[in-house]
Amino acid sequence: MPRPASGGARRVGPPQLRQNCQLDLSALTQEVLDLWLTTHPTRRQGIGAFVRWTLARHLTSGIKLPSEVKADASHFLTEDEHYGQLRRFLNDDQLPLDVRITGAMVGLYGMQVTRIVTLTTDRFHKEETDWYVTFDREPVLLPPKLGRLIEEQIRHPARVSMLEQLPGDGPRYLWPGRPASRPIGGGWAHTRLKRHGLPSLSARNTAMTEFVAELPPIVVSDLLGIDPGTAHKWARFAQDSWADYLAACTNDDAKPPERS
Repeated sequence: MPRPASGGARRVGPPQLRQNCQLDLSALTQEVLDLWLTTHPTRRQGIGAFVRWTLARHLTSGIKLPSEVKADASHFLTEDEHYGQLRRFLNDDQLPLDVRITGAMVGLYGMQVTRIVTLTTDRFHKEETDWYVTFDREPVLLPPKLGRLIEEQIRHPARVSMLEQLPGDGPRYLWPGRPASRPIGGGWAHTRLKRHGLPSLSARNTAMTEFVAELPPIVVSDLLGIDPGTAHKWARFAQDSWADYLAACTNDDAKPPERS
């Protein structure tokens, strides 16, 4: 049985979680769990048993493991809708800056909103006039307009906390939360997109299918920092969808013309 740590607080759980969070179960909140799942997406299965264990023994309360979102073939944008949204994000000065940046990154790179809000400013760098973002290990070139939007956000970050982040607290988040040493919540960003009539799920699904149609899954995995298995699943999904489309076109061509 796990033993209480100093001060009576239990520090138990998977080694990775203890190492990354210095977990004090009495202080474990849904926000902390969501953030850990966002930054460790491949460890969801192992953490599920741990969360149930803590709840059964009343070591935690009010937390739950979010259900894993599955790609829904009905949640996609047409080509015109997709590029229309991207043009709006990059050109519409009436949209808030955070909405433009978040929406553009979802539509261009198929990034989850909950992951975008955890990006720190050191993930972005400029070489001469070009801006790059590093999601995992390899830098990705940003469109010039998106680069300028991010540069503006880095120079003039909107804060929801009165307390600024201290120099020793680590890299600054692109969207500082409360406190500023933590990112803004993913739910906040989702709400902001929906408020302006911008669905994130369909945009993300469309972007991912286009990404895997243009690049091998292993390259997509390296660039976006997603699990190779996930990238291969998206590639198979895109191939199956394309095959179904071609089959439908062939069947339509094979039909005899209707009599007038």
